[in-house]
Amino acid sequence: MSQRDEIRRAYLKWGPYQMQLENYPYSKEKHPRRFQSSWFKMFPYWLEYSPANDGAYCFACYLFSSKPDGRFGSYVFTKQGFRSW
Repeated sequence: MSQRDEIRRAYLKWGPYQMQLENYPYSKEKHPRRFQSSWFKMFPYWLEYSPANDGAYCFACYLFSSKPDGRFGSYVFTKQGFRSW
């Protein structure tokens, strides 16, 4: 078993990072929106949220993505974070 596989197994054991905040920050758009903690119940196995950059991520996409960097859409749910609430 490779070191990468061992790391993936550890992440799978922990599960997605789903930080429950009382209030998530609003977007800076004309019609402000924000992340909703209720989405964790709708998508319990793959949705992650990072308070550091106010973005949503795909747990499985992050662990198993084989798309090379630079390809359109390859980084939204794995590195950049989805913020279009």
